[in-house]
Amino acid sequence: MSARWIMCGLGLFVLLLAGCGTTGMGIRMQTAGETPALRWRATDLRNYTMALEEREVYQYTLVLEEIQGRAITFTHLKAHFWNSSDSRATDWERTGQWTLPAGGTLNLPLGSYRYCIATNCVDWAPFSPVWHLTLTGATAQGQPVREMIELRLPYVQDYVESSSLADR
Repeated sequence: MSARWIMCGLGLFVLLLAGCGTTGMGIRMQTAGETPALRWRATDLRNYTMALEEREVYQYTLVLEEIQGRAITFTHLKAHFWNSSDSRATDWERTGQWTLPAGGTLNLPLGSYRYCIATNCVDWAPFSPVWHLTLTGATAQGQPVREMIELRLPYVQDYVESSSLADR
């Protein structure tokens, strides 16, 4: 086989590997995006271990920015998420009143945790949550609003916190 064919084959292999990193075959992080009515981003990413509760916590702030010039009041937040590639999906819902001013921002603190009930949990996959969020509500004019956001959060190096939740 000629050196030319070997180089061509090697070049195709490298292109294939590069394509896998951008086409979704690997996990692609997504910490910001835009929907028809808002721009969003995840900030203040924190991952820490609570030694007394033996749980690992991942917290972040979802910042919503209104981009159409219409105030929105969200009244329902539905989440479907999993903490890592080796965890089961979890669902939860919240109702309330979260107002996003016209042209303004709204900070939503969110997070999740995982804990191990077994004695050997050293082989966990990295804590890099994936969240599918649906926010519903209405504009100040009464028009219904439904926004869907998908977050793919990166692994953040954790640290050990010695206090318990009860101490806060």
